[in-house]
Amino acid sequence: MEYGRVIQTKRLKIYEVAEDVFACITPNKGYGWVDAGFITRGKGLFYDTFFDLPHAREMLAAYQELSGREYPGFVVNSHYNADHIFGNQLFPDSTVIMHKNVLIEKKVEPISMFTDIQYADKNPNAPAYLKYFHNEFKGIDFRGIEWHEPDILVDSSFEVLLDGMKAQVLCVAPSHSDSDLLLWLPDERVIFCADVVFSSGGIVAYSEKGMRLWAKAMDTIIDLNPRVIVPGHGGLCDVEHIKELRQYFYDVLDGFEKYYDPDLDSLEIAKKIDITKYVNWLQPERLVTIINALWRGKKGLPQSADMENTIPKLEKLREFYKEKYKGIMKPWDPMSSWKD
Repeated sequence: MEYGRVIQTKRLKIYEVAEDVFACITPNKGYGWVDAGFITRGKGLFYDTFFDLPHAREMLAAYQELSGREYPGFVVNSHYNADHIFGNQLFPDSTVIMHKNVLIEKKVEPISMFTDIQYADKNPNAPAYLKYFHNEFKGIDFRGIEWHEPDILVDSSFEVLLDGMKAQVLCVAPSHSDSDLLLWLPDERVIFCADVVFSSGGIVAYSEKGMRLWAKAMDTIIDLNPRVIVPGHGGLCDVEHIKELRQYFYDVLDGFEKYYDPDLDSLEIAKKIDITKYVNWLQPERLVTIINALWRGKKGLPQSADMENTIPKLEKLREFYKEKYKGIMKPWDPMSSWKD
């Protein structure tokens, strides 16, 4: 890909993917290591604000230097997951826009949960799943985070004009979540996708219906034929990668139907599915989380995160893959997201 300016800060690598359009990429270290972006044209617009205040401050400082303005006119949040919105409080003078369903979804991820994760290593009574995520989130600082109330709630697509630049916010909910909004710049052919796209894998879904709706959202992106795709996690990518992500969903659904047995648990089913094509994605063992959801759906059980039982399965599947795909599986490079 060709870029304009490329700026590297302590935590971010910022690519100018079109004139006045910047993608802010973090190292892809696992859960919570996300991407965001901003436009300096007109009143300015941010798409997501990261998982913590240090990352958000670095992005805001870059915007201020490049634009000469203190705050953008608009902040559009892609959906409600804490890793994409916890920097919102740094934008008191911006108009914050979210999908209306965030008010329901935010109840699942209260700020207090992440405070518990931050200090799980100091709490001998912390459950195993909090310690797991404490290790995953090293380098992310949850101190000082407060909920920032949105100014505008939407449930459909709309357009913002930024000094002649068309910024189209496309509602594709439900797909990854019940509040997904993409940012499409048709003249520049750049799209910001947040968690509708995971570059280099690490993708997780929680039902068959959700996977099929998510694949439909990917079809929307493919049909637009963007020149640059800014994912929610990982490095910049293109349409071919979206096709690979979509195919992964279909391969997983086919594999689950092929190997489902009511007497097998989700881990044993996951072990049977061939992921040779995807084994060098980030944390391919996340497959067992999807199989857990499909397994519960098959049995007519309500969906449940049940992290206490899921995390041991993730660890067991990771060890299984190391043996099964020995010689094929390569060590993951978190800085691969910063490479062209």
